[in-house]
Amino acid sequence: MSDLRYKFVRAQRLLVTQQFQTVLKSVRRFKGRLLQLQALDVNMPHARLGIVVGKKQLSRANRRNTIKRHIREYFRLHQHDFLPLDYVVRVNQRFLPEDLAEVMKELERLFQQAKRCNKS
Repeated sequence: MSDLRYKFVRAQRLLVTQQFQTVLKSVRRFKGRLLQLQALDVNMPHARLGIVVGKKQLSRANRRNTIKRHIREYFRLHQHDFLPLDYVVRVNQRFLPEDLAEVMKELERLFQQAKRCNKS
């Protein structure tokens, strides 16, 4: 039986504005058409995630919550593959609910780019 746990606990979240600002000032930026991923190396035993979805990009609260829920779920399921960095995912551009599959593919691609960049 595997000892991997697939929980998304409070310690894996960026909670305070200062934590977000520190990551957003970092130079490791991976940009896609719809999303942007920024990463910062910190002395933590695990990866942490922050999500920024502005009203300008998705004006309806239910759409903002849906995309955040999908991003958190992706992070929860793949957290053991990530390097112990602080990540902030931002929504760059408006998209329709039908484009959610494309958004998730882009998110996966951005995390892969971050992983490759840190290995070199």
